[in-house]
Amino acid sequence: MLRAALTILGWGVFNASAAIGGILDGALVPRKMYGGGGGFVISTPSSSSLMMSLNVRVSEFQAELQTGQIFGTPVGMLVFYLEILGIAVIAGLLLEEFERVLVSFFACYALTVVLVYLFLILPGLAGSISLSALEGIGIIFVFSIFFPIPLFLGLVGSFIGAAMSERMH
Repeated sequence: MLRAALTILGWGVFNASAAIGGILDGALVPRKMYGGGGGFVISTPSSSSLMMSLNVRVSEFQAELQTGQIFGTPVGMLVFYLEILGIAVIAGLLLEEFERVLVSFFACYALTVVLVYLFLILPGLAGSISLSALEGIGIIFVFSIFFPIPLFLGLVGSFIGAAMSERMH
């Protein structure tokens, strides 16, 4: 029981750190997303509104960071997906039983979503920005990051790990 709880905790923290790293790196920031009926728009800053030192525009800098696409997916996003898949396989190997893997996956997924959401609204909790403004953005970011591809990869990876574990024993 302790082994499963510690695996869930490690799995959730690793997934959250991979997502936060992708957000801070700019790979998982939604490019343009419309939410609700109120016309709420989230988009990255335009290159004409922001200038970096040495007259390098933000869009050119972002283009250099994301050097290309593999299977139509930006490299930074693909790295995030591979991290989710890899840790799911390892967690499945550690948990060994399919029933335990399924329950643990959903517990880990909930922990991951809560951790990333708390990270995103942290400036609002500290009082530096309006909390009500960050709550909606946090929900949109978390939903766009963790659904549907990472959910599918996590489930498939954890079942692959459990199958590998049963094959080894």
